[in-house]
Amino acid sequence: NVSTLASNTNASLSTEEGDGFGLALLDFVTGLANRAVVPHVLSLSLGSLSAYSCDLLCAEAAKTRKVSRGECEAYLQSQRQVCMFKSEAQV
Repeated sequence: NVSTLASNTNASLSTEEGDGFGLALLDFVTGLANRAVVPHVLSLSLGSLSAYSCDLLCAEAAKTRKVSRGECEAYLQSQRQVCMFKSEAQV
């Protein structure tokens, strides 16, 4: 028998949408580290971009002058799990 821990942080907009996703993951792994018993295997499914990648994406998009940097950032934050953090400063 293997000890299994199942967790789904998809409980609200504050944990899955926009800049809340990275903070929810940080909270989860911090809690995991404080457990007396931890699972032998931890499988995470992360399709999100790092703060640096999102910053680069919007910087490049703004160079086209078809979208402003602010518009790009607002759009990415409105999408599900695209950017793990809102900015590099948040990390």
